[in-house]
Amino acid sequence: MAVRIKEGDVYQIPLPDGRFAFAHYLQWNEQLGCLMKVFDFISERELKNPEALKSAGELFPPVFAGLKGAVKA
Repeated sequence: MAVRIKEGDVYQIPLPDGRFAFAHYLQWNEQLGCLMKVFDFISERELKNPEALKSAGELFPPVFAGLKGAVKA
């Protein structure tokens, strides 16, 4: 089942060791896919409030990710 995301959504990425990484969906490009910002922040638990990420920096500049098979923009 595809997950529908929209511009501005912040979501968590479960890591193999049980921790969580976080990304911000910036925009959709028909040719390149989803433009994503990945935060330089790892948490031991799920975050209930994405406001906690406001002070987190970027792990690297925003990138286009081929998420079309996993999400529906």
